[in-house]
Parts: sequence; structure tokens; C-alpha cells
Amino acid sequence: MDSKFEKWAKIKEKGKADYIIKYGVLGWGVTTAILFSIVFSTIVSRMNKETSFLLTLLGLSLLVFPLGGIAWGYFMWNYMGKAYQKSKAD
Repeated sequence: MDSKFEKWAKIKEKGKADYIIKYGVLGWGVTTAILFSIVFSTIVSRMNKETSFLLTLLGLSLLVFPLGGIAWGYFMWNYMGKAYQKSKAD
């Protein structure tokens, strides 16, 4: 079995909710929210626009992107589960 799937077997033992929170919400959602806020505020500041909305933008991003992280985590959980089952069958 591939080392990727050996790692998946250990992750799977912790459960779907743990995976979605750890890899989806925190890993993808929060990270993307912070990066998006930094990049977007940098672009806006270079256009000589008001930059005081950075905290508002960050706050909104920290609400929206983690919700997307839930969807991403759920999708990846199912995708990796199917790939794992297929590798076990081969």
C-alpha cells in the first residue's frame, strides 16, 4: 500500500469531524482567509484607497472561508476514502 494511504488510514481513525476541522476549517479556511485579506488589502492600498477596512475584511474572510473549508474538508474526506478503498481492492 502507498505511504499516502498509510497516512490516510491513521487520519481516518480520528474521524470525519476531526479531519474537516483540522484540514478544512483550519488548514484551508483560516489560512486562505488570512492570505486573501493580506493580498486584497495590499492591492487596495496600492490603488490609494481607504485601507481601514482590513480588520472588517479579515473578520468577514474568517467567517466565509472556513465555511468553504467545511465543504472542502467534506469533499476531500469522501475523495480520499474512495481512493483508499480502491487501493485496498487493487
